[in-house]
Amino acid sequence: MNIKSLLATSLLTTIVAFNARATTCSVPSAGYPTIQAAIDDSSCAVVNVAPGLYPENVFIPRSVVLNGSQAGQPVAGRISGSPAESTIVGSNPTGSMPVIVINAANVTVDGFTITNSVTANAAIGLNIKGVSNDALIQYNIFDGIDTLEAGSTGIAQAVFLESGPIRIEIAQNLIQNVAGTTAARAIFIGDGNTINLTDAVYIHDNTITGITSTLGGAYGVLVVTAAGTSNLFLKLNDLSNLEGATLVHAVGLESDTPMAAVYLNNFTNLIAPATDNVAVWFANNPSTFGPVTFVQDNNFNLTVMSYGIGIGPGLFPINEPFDGQCNWWGSPDGPGPVGPGHGARVSPDVAYSPWAIEPGVGNHYICSGNNVPTTEAQCKNGGWTRTVRSDGATFKNQGDCIQFVNNAK
Repeated sequence: MNIKSLLATSLLTTIVAFNARATTCSVPSAGYPTIQAAIDDSSCAVVNVAPGLYPENVFIPRSVVLNGSQAGQPVAGRISGSPAESTIVGSNPTGSMPVIVINAANVTVDGFTITNSVTANAAIGLNIKGVSNDALIQYNIFDGIDTLEAGSTGIAQAVFLESGPIRIEIAQNLIQNVAGTTAARAIFIGDGNTINLTDAVYIHDNTITGITSTLGGAYGVLVVTAAGTSNLFLKLNDLSNLEGATLVHAVGLESDTPMAAVYLNNFTNLIAPATDNVAVWFANNPSTFGPVTFVQDNNFNLTVMSYGIGIGPGLFPINEPFDGQCNWWGSPDGPGPVGPGHGARVSPDVAYSPWAIEPGVGNHYICSGNNVPTTEAQCKNGGWTRTVRSDGATFKNQGDCIQFVNNAK
């Protein structure tokens, strides 16, 4: 046998042996009474967890697919912690210990209920460490991530991206009932002072609701990274019922976020002091405003008590107005005080025109705001008008003023 044949035979033997060791393991079973027991066996490439209650804190140091009983199943219609769910309950009530820690690349967590109610320190649902590239977190219910700690560590966060992981997808999850005294965060991208850039984070199709801080701020998605976070995409998320004693930033981009896109999301019922009550907030980081950064096609189902888009005053003046077009501001005549209408507020230096004249559905937004009659006089003076439609055509006659937005009545 020549050397090439020997090498080919050796390689084939290695692959066959690896495939024999890479198995699907079931929890609970005789060999794996706990989730951690299956994770600790490196031959378990896939770990399937049956319905039931699992009081443990799980540490994942290797690549693995961790499937709950509802893996691949949409969260709509599921009941948090029901007998049909694989429910992991944090077993450390007094320490800042996440229910699940991911410390390896290529890990999937799919189809669980995750809860962590603690009496002291921080409450954390799932922690993705900096080495954990290519993580997929999907079809999970995070419910009851809360702490009673009244001090500075009284922070609750359902999903925590730490120290610069890249290519992270967080999709199709329900995150609800997250409560902290100092701060409450559904998704936190933060790192202390790491030099690692967080890159390519895709957060989509999640429902975030019931995020409450009794003494501080409430956040849906908060980004605070020393080295920056690039290529952040937030799409088709529903964020509602966020309440903070000092502030609400439903999306808080509070460090460098070049190439960030926030689009096709719904924002509803933000409760905080009107001076710091914002759907999408950009803090004082000028490099945030790259050519690809935009906030478009969102439903700001809000009143004048909230900002749709807020920009830190330290960013004024910026080189050109920030791209905030084609959003629904809660009123057909557009955003309030700085803008011409009666909808949610907007900061100066935001290009908000044209805006959507009704809430968008899916990808469909009618973005003709500022191109339709907005006063009775525009419709009736002279009987015929020259007001321009969004397609460039002029109104033929007074009857076409059915697009008139009657705000004053």
